[in-house]
Amino acid sequence: MMGRCIVGILLFAGLVLGLGCSQDRRFQNAATRAVPDADRQLAETVLQQIQSRQFAAVVSHSVPELQNDKAAPLLDIISRYLNAGTLRAQNLVGWQVNTKQKFSTLYYQQERSGSQLLLKIVISHAGSAPLLLNFDCQKLSHPLQQLHAFTFQHRTPSHYIMLALTGLTPLLIVLTFVRCLRRPVKMKFLWLVLILVGFASVTMNWTSGAVTVTLLDANLLGTVFFRGNRFSPWIIGFSLPVGAVLYWLLESRLKPTPATEDVKQASGEKP
Repeated sequence: MMGRCIVGILLFAGLVLGLGCSQDRRFQNAATRAVPDADRQLAETVLQQIQSRQFAAVVSHSVPELQNDKAAPLLDIISRYLNAGTLRAQNLVGWQVNTKQKFSTLYYQQERSGSQLLLKIVISHAGSAPLLLNFDCQKLSHPLQQLHAFTFQHRTPSHYIMLALTGLTPLLIVLTFVRCLRRPVKMKFLWLVLILVGFASVTMNWTSGAVTVTLLDANLLGTVFFRGNRFSPWIIGFSLPVGAVLYWLLESRLKPTPATEDVKQASGEKP
């Protein structure tokens, strides 16, 4: 039985890990739909201008609050980072579009020969044209795809406990579903639906180890295992298999009464 459980967990993990490429495509498609072209063009133009030290041009693309002499020293520091090593790759790795407050936040990663940078660019939509509202640069020890890789290095016991629960929960649900399907049970269809769904969820950021509990949540097969794209951390977790547990507790009471017993009881005859 233990061997079958381990094989089931490995097969499940392999299936989910194989979805990485399709997640990347969905991420790129979502970015194309969500992020206005003008925002991406402005962000990438500002990056080029800072790297080439065209600070006056950067200021001209900024909101009035940033059009002063205080911007030049900060831009000079950021320019040094952007010129440290040869640029190998630049990718949009995240975004937030706030339509109510009229601004967008774009996150770019630059992979350079001498450093890895995470760039945050905030763009205001308050006027007729998008303008630079804020800019931030953070050095990374490794590229995000390495920092957020699904590995077992430097993991704590809580990581392994969460991974085991993430794999065992759908296994329990599937086994319970098959048992219910093969047994004579009252209201079988309702029980099958209830068994398949996990309620509430406990999730973990595989990179940071942060755990989140969401009470108003439901997941098919009671499992959570995903990431937004190859630059994002893996999120794993499980939902409480309430239906499966209730089935095992109540199975003996769910057997339908034989027709002969119903006839005897209706006629008052002793069995």
